[in-house]
Amino acid sequence: CHPMAGSEKSGPQAGTHDLFSDKKCFVSPGKKSARKKITAAVRFWKALGAVPVVMSAKEHDRVMAVVSCFPQMVSSALVASLAGKKNLSSVKKYAGSGWRDTTRIAGSDEKIWAPIFDENKKNLLPLLARLQHLLIEMEWALKTGDLQKIRGMMRVARRGALKE
Repeated sequence: CHPMAGSEKSGPQAGTHDLFSDKKCFVSPGKKSARKKITAAVRFWKALGAVPVVMSAKEHDRVMAVVSCFPQMVSSALVASLAGKKNLSSVKKYAGSGWRDTTRIAGSDEKIWAPIFDENKKNLLPLLARLQHLLIEMEWALKTGDLQKIRGMMRVARRGALKE
């Protein structure tokens, strides 16, 4: 089981009374898992207020690469790209909610995340390659003044963005 709950904070002190309320919890049965055990797991998570989703471990890893691991890597890389530079002190001094929203998860514990990245690298590496390609395209568009290209990329991103 993998509940999608919590924040960038870790440990028991990060828990809250409604930690699992309306949060997805992936239940990934093994090949020999008894139907009765799967049903019990689903019932358990529902009792905690979670929304259980049953899927194979392979599908779970693919989904987690996209919705969890990849954003964690990107946020961490974004903040690390400014580490030790004057820019980072300016960011901390002047940044608003956009920077906070984009980088909050960069405060997560690397001892937890590094092994997860390693375990799911098969699914992460193609995502990173695609991002690198798009960053190079955006860099080239900026260098050449191709605002049409930048607008097009941003339109695609806006259509895929989650809104509250």
